[in-house]
Amino acid sequence: MKVLKIFTDFEEDIAELSDAEAGRLMRAMLRYARTGEEPILSGSERVLWKTSKRNIDKQQEAYMRICEQNRKNVTKRYEPLRTVVNRNESYQDKDKDKDNTPLSPYGDMPPLGAVTPPARTYGEFANVVLTDEELAKLKERFSADWSRRIERLSQYLKANPKKRYDSHYATMLMWAEADAKKAAERAEESRGAAASKPNRQRDFGYGRTYSESDLNAVGTELLEDG
Repeated sequence: MKVLKIFTDFEEDIAELSDAEAGRLMRAMLRYARTGEEPILSGSERVLWKTSKRNIDKQQEAYMRICEQNRKNVTKRYEPLRTVVNRNESYQDKDKDKDNTPLSPYGDMPPLGAVTPPARTYGEFANVVLTDEELAKLKERFSADWSRRIERLSQYLKANPKKRYDSHYATMLMWAEADAKKAAERAEESRGAAASKPNRQRDFGYGRTYSESDLNAVGTELLEDG
């Protein structure tokens, strides 16, 4: 307790004490109020100690009741605010839990309950992510040039940092399929171009009508072949 109340009529109680005895009593009262330590008094002041101690104890009890009531008042006043704060913190914790959900190696959210296999980075820029199983499949599918395909994707991702793919393995398969389709289209175009090229020796036997310049050209070719 930091406050000790001494009423003015206490002067009448200590009137019979000497200044030294009154001083020792006052000091003992202050120490007891602050620390709860009872003094050892040897003079006449010890006669008044029990009464003084009882008054200090009553003040201490009253002080504790006031403090408890103040705490209740503060709690009652700010409990609604505390509830709102706790609710906000709860929402924030839930958001953190969502943020802490483990991602797949490609940054996408795995299915609920799914276990993300370990993955490694490959390529010149260490930005192609493959699991050991995916790398084994890639080597099996493209045994001759699997490493070139990884480097191709690594360079593309480095040059296009905003590009995101859920699966780098699936991306390389998709690119391989697109390359095969383009190669087939080019081959078909080449065959079509070869088939449409004029063959005068062949066409001459199928009744094709030639102009004079065509006949001269055919004659020239025949002489050269002869």
